[in-house]
Amino acid sequence: MQDVTFKAYLDDINTIVIETTHASEFKINNVILKSEFVCHKNQFIIYKAYFDIDINKIYILENDLGNKTTLEIRYFVKSKYFDDLYFYNGDDLGPTYSKEKTIFKLWAPIASKVILHYEINDDINEIVMNKNDNGIFEITINQDLENALYIYKVTNNNQTKDCLDPYAYSCNCNSKMSAVINFNKINFPLENEALKPIKEINDVIIYELSVRDFSMDGSLGEDVKGTFNAFTKEGLKSKQNNSIGLDYLKELGVTHIQFMPIFDFATVNEDNIYEHYNWGYDPLCYNVLEGSYSSNPNNPYVRINECLNMIDVLHKNNLRVVIDVVFNHTYSFIDSIYNKIIPNYFYLIDKNGNLSNGSFCGNDIDTTRKMVHKYLLDMCLRYVKFYKVDGFRFDLMGILDKDLILDIYNKCKEINPSFIIYGEGWDMPTLLNKEQRASLNNAKQLPQIAFFNDHFRDILTGRTYNNFSYENGFLTGNFSLYYDFVKVMRGSIEENCYFQNASSSINYIECHDNFTLYDKLLITNSNNNEHERNSIQLCCLMATILSLGIPFIHAGCEFNRTKHGIENSYNASDKINMIHWSDVDLYQNNINAVKDFIKIRKTYNCFNLTDRKKILNSIDGQIINDNILTITYATNGQLLLLIFNPSNIRKEIKLNGDYSLLANQYGFVKNDDKVYNSIIIKAYSILLLIK
Repeated sequence: MQDVTFKAYLDDINTIVIETTHASEFKINNVILKSEFVCHKNQFIIYKAYFDIDINKIYILENDLGNKTTLEIRYFVKSKYFDDLYFYNGDDLGPTYSKEKTIFKLWAPIASKVILHYEINDDINEIVMNKNDNGIFEITINQDLENALYIYKVTNNNQTKDCLDPYAYSCNCNSKMSAVINFNKINFPLENEALKPIKEINDVIIYELSVRDFSMDGSLGEDVKGTFNAFTKEGLKSKQNNSIGLDYLKELGVTHIQFMPIFDFATVNEDNIYEHYNWGYDPLCYNVLEGSYSSNPNNPYVRINECLNMIDVLHKNNLRVVIDVVFNHTYSFIDSIYNKIIPNYFYLIDKNGNLSNGSFCGNDIDTTRKMVHKYLLDMCLRYVKFYKVDGFRFDLMGILDKDLILDIYNKCKEINPSFIIYGEGWDMPTLLNKEQRASLNNAKQLPQIAFFNDHFRDILTGRTYNNFSYENGFLTGNFSLYYDFVKVMRGSIEENCYFQNASSSINYIECHDNFTLYDKLLITNSNNNEHERNSIQLCCLMATILSLGIPFIHAGCEFNRTKHGIENSYNASDKINMIHWSDVDLYQNNINAVKDFIKIRKTYNCFNLTDRKKILNSIDGQIINDNILTITYATNGQLLLLIFNPSNIRKEIKLNGDYSLLANQYGFVKNDDKVYNSIIIKAYSILLLIK
């Protein structure tokens, strides 16, 4: 008998696609199958057949040579029919523990069999789970399974794969097995501390950092290097008696700490964190915390308790917590726990079977599927309810759909009235329809959501990605951008801008991606000396803090953090990425300036205006005396005048009336009781005056 390459796939409720190297007629479970030739594709002949299928049954197809194959369920899972039929709205997926029993539930509707494999007290057990009509596999184990480790063995299309539980709260080291948690043993009160409410969204000031980078230089203690615990140590000082660590964050004046990813990622060995470095944008499991950030990744309780303790300490110090969620892709498609449980369902795939790759990581999550939407919403609600986080920063948010983002926002806002969402709105080349994307192009349809404003960065300092690193912005030497500079300082709310109100704009000059500003200035302003570049950097920081919208500061920008010219340091090493706390001694003037300008922002309400009409009526900018730019702010019967001199020439400015000098780029000007109707502004500097 001739051997023929022969595959059959269920791609819709009654549509079978047959790929074969041999023209043939077919039978299905010994019944003649009516099929029609569709096309030749590569070396295959493609047929289509129409036959009503029960996905709980096994179907064998046979060609006229007697070759057989099992019907595989493929793109049927992407159909609306499938989504409607198997949507499960329960809140009991995963393990439900009590001392007497644990109930396990897994949504795996196309699986023919699921085995629960669990290990406890050196005993290894396997038991076949029962399948319900709604695609839920369920089993009850009538014993105390506290601390049990387990996996599911899921059989799809005659292939059995070991899978973690996507709803488990924890796991063992390197995510080999999920863990059963007794929540009575979470030795931490799951209560919100008394935080000052966020009255206006533009009162938010964000400080981005990595759990690992924060403490890897050892200054906060060798025992807490790279862990959640580093954020719980108070009273730490530098060699020159300046605050470092938690006290530094508290004294800086920011309102929100944004953590780079803290849920489980793939490429750091939790047994030996020094083996590899990674930021964490390589997600493995959305549902559990990264073990390398705990003091004992093998104990499933430790990562939970230490993260809760960190958040509690930050809350007690009036610092809210935002976490960076990477819901746009997973580290792997084939080995993803989500793809093992239900092949193809969680990912964007075109009609030819090609994976969407807008993330440039090999795959994109399909958030338009009902159970993907539910799963990601469930995870967000978990982080808000259980871990008490105060907001989410969405990585590559433009790959996700608007309905999901709004649903997350609305439901989390009900729990925490001060809750915020912002994200990267880049319009990536994903398969998701442009109209559905939570992208900058659709920002006006998402007024509750804020977006990273790369236009703000580009106008102030110049573009910093791909081959544009040599470009200058207004404050770094491109004076032709003065009109755009005024627009971004007013919140990017004018005609042909992104936003309807300034609260949608996350204003930044530096983040974890691309060059630090210090390193970029070494490229764009190499002709300036170190003192001049420091002054330029401070002018950029002060403009960010006083811009309308939400200021965003990357950790260490205020003390000239360098990554030694590495633009994309996601896996570059601790030496490149870690914060050097000794730098706070070198740059106390810079740090004090940032503290002062944060105080100024909080003092004068003109800096947190959001409404377009009020902004345009209250704030005006103009270029004077060659390249000197002034911005006037009307606030409570007073006038603030912000003057920028991005040139290399000191200049005298005639003022329209009598002003007092409030600050320069180094912060408050003290012991200056003069009244100015003209003033000299130095090169590469700013002045803030009040009338």
